[in-house]
Amino acid sequence: MLADATFKQALGRVAKQFQAAHPGTKVTVTVGSSAALAARVAQGEAADVLVTADAATMTAAGAAIVAPPLPFARTQLVIAVAPGNPRKIGGLADLTRAGVRVVICAATEPCGSAATAVFASANVGVPKVTRVPDVAAALKKVTSGAADAALVYRTDTRAAGDDVSTVEFSESSSAVSECQAATVAKSANPVTAAAFVDFLHTPAGQDQLSSVGLRLP
Repeated sequence: MLADATFKQALGRVAKQFQAAHPGTKVTVTVGSSAALAARVAQGEAADVLVTADAATMTAAGAAIVAPPLPFARTQLVIAVAPGNPRKIGGLADLTRAGVRVVICAATEPCGSAATAVFASANVGVPKVTRVPDVAAALKKVTSGAADAALVYRTDTRAAGDDVSTVEFSESSSAVSECQAATVAKSANPVTAAAFVDFLHTPAGQDQLSSVGLRLP
């Protein structure tokens, strides 16, 4: 399975549940940026399931996936800051303060397009930002001290635990991302792959997704 890095923890938990329900099945989750993974699938890379953080990126995989992809959850941006929030960032407007170092994802990534949409719709101005490849890179900038704040998904800060603090902001509701999963056309295990995509919608799967901060459909 190829999946956006924001789902690493969630899909790891779902995979354990799926394997328990399907003895003899082993699920391996390879994570990366949604855009890069969709491009790899579109170029013919063999995989069983593709999971992206938004519908637009899934569409980029084109005919390489078995349509239609299924939405299984929604995810929302939060502000990741250093533990204890030393810069006292209370919301989106604080990211425009002088000297606050802000990172967001590349424009081609779901987290990047969501951040752009949030700033476009919010009446707070647009901060000077540094773009990084994906959510994992954005979060690392904060945990390493190279940035004061990053716009990432709630799932990312949940997975980071005590390494970061989370600041929720109301404007994120203007750019909620629909998470999608689909069976890849070149899957060597199409029946099992389809069963896993379906499993994401079962009570067992949904419980694991909600436990890491994903909103259910």
